[in-house]
Amino acid sequence: WSIFRTIGFAGALENLGACENVPVAKTFDAIWDKGGPTLQDSARAMWPLFPVHCRKQMTSMLETDGKGDPIHPNALGHLMFAKSIFNTIAGVGFGEEIIQFTGSSHWTDKGLISKISAVNRSGVRQEGMLKVYPQFFFGNANSPAALMRNNGTYSLNPGETFDIEIQWPEVKRPGDLLKYPYSIHTVRVEPFLPVVNYSGNKSSVHPVRVPFDLECRILPNRQVVKGNEVCYAVNCGGRNQVFSAEIPADSEVGLIPLVEKIANGGKTGWAVAEILYARYAAALKGEATVDGRLDEWGEHSWIPIGEQVQARARNGAIEDNRKSPDEFYLKWAFKAGEKGLYLAAKIKGTLLKDRFFVFFDPRTPENLGTVGRYYWLSGEVEQNKNKQNPTNGRLVLKNGETSPKACGKTLTACSFADNEGAIEILVPYELMETSAWPESNDLGISIVWAHYHGDQKITRMTWTETGHEWTPCNYGVVRLVEHGHPSTKLPYLAIIK
Repeated sequence: WSIFRTIGFAGALENLGACENVPVAKTFDAIWDKGGPTLQDSARAMWPLFPVHCRKQMTSMLETDGKGDPIHPNALGHLMFAKSIFNTIAGVGFGEEIIQFTGSSHWTDKGLISKISAVNRSGVRQEGMLKVYPQFFFGNANSPAALMRNNGTYSLNPGETFDIEIQWPEVKRPGDLLKYPYSIHTVRVEPFLPVVNYSGNKSSVHPVRVPFDLECRILPNRQVVKGNEVCYAVNCGGRNQVFSAEIPADSEVGLIPLVEKIANGGKTGWAVAEILYARYAAALKGEATVDGRLDEWGEHSWIPIGEQVQARARNGAIEDNRKSPDEFYLKWAFKAGEKGLYLAAKIKGTLLKDRFFVFFDPRTPENLGTVGRYYWLSGEVEQNKNKQNPTNGRLVLKNGETSPKACGKTLTACSFADNEGAIEILVPYELMETSAWPESNDLGISIVWAHYHGDQKITRMTWTETGHEWTPCNYGVVRLVEHGHPSTKLPYLAIIK
């Protein structure tokens, strides 16, 4: 499975370079090298380049018969990377490929089909087999071969072309592209398919772009919405058309799917995306006693973290292992103290070994949602081993690596109980390398909570994240206000992707 993911990841990187005209070093080719006659042989050929553990860089998986860390290369693997990067900078080693690929995608009555054409650009006859390893194959009952309309075997004279077609499973209409994993590989980037060319005792990996007949795209965007109307642009043929969607009245957080049919130059295309919206949270000035009683939080408004659209795996898919939101649900509130930020949470449900992260971005509002420095703390539920009161636990907090080490000693957390529990946390401003609440009154915050069900299943709940959380691009916003009564209507944050 690691090999399948590696093939897809390499294709995504090279495809990104092709789309953005960014030179990308062929580091994947460097570790794949000559590959092998099968996928398994190609994997074994890479064992010398990967360690038994990421912290043991001078070891290789040859020592353990292929067991070890198949993600992080060892010292020799990094040397191969360095050579590839040097060659890219020097502009050498980029000869014409023997087999060149082109592709396209189109809609049929049966759904989405992609066509890949391979042409022999050499001066001699070429024989081999092509196999497509799309990322949507992972966990799918269909094998890569079952997705292809022929067996991929080719025998080409110079200049001859060989075609293969791939049926995208479960993509019967444009709106299906919003489902994971298709959203990752067709909506957020230009569609591509990784193709492995087996020829003789060698193999090579090729990311093949398979654009739609009419390329249309809803432009990603992050905006502040003061009313209920979210505007978004669809780019088609270099021209933008503006559309709008309505946030339901009195909704605090939600997801709006977008599917737009566009006609241009006698062709029809589809643009799809989704809007995640969440109302700004309110923070009041004041201090709190960190005891878990929540006596000082009566005026505050609370944000939800536990709606089904907030149950997101890191791959972006909605993944909710609860029987219903009532099984476990969180509501959070914020208070701006003189020396630190107070956070409080009302908990509905049973806590086992839950873990969570709270991320902070104290930059100016125009920088929120962009790449940059961020800070965080992690929390973990430590179960109380007292047999007379086994459901009680305590919260253990740690500061993140980007914060001063001394901050970990000043983090404060209360104890709590299950079912109808509560949390109070005091985070000193110095954890964010500042001394007070931001002068703009807006603070970027992201909350990611992993709830353990006790059956090896986890539900990952977030406030505004729709994917991997280690980036400040999807943080929500907490605004300092004069009063936090629920009737106070703050704007929405809308993230289009």
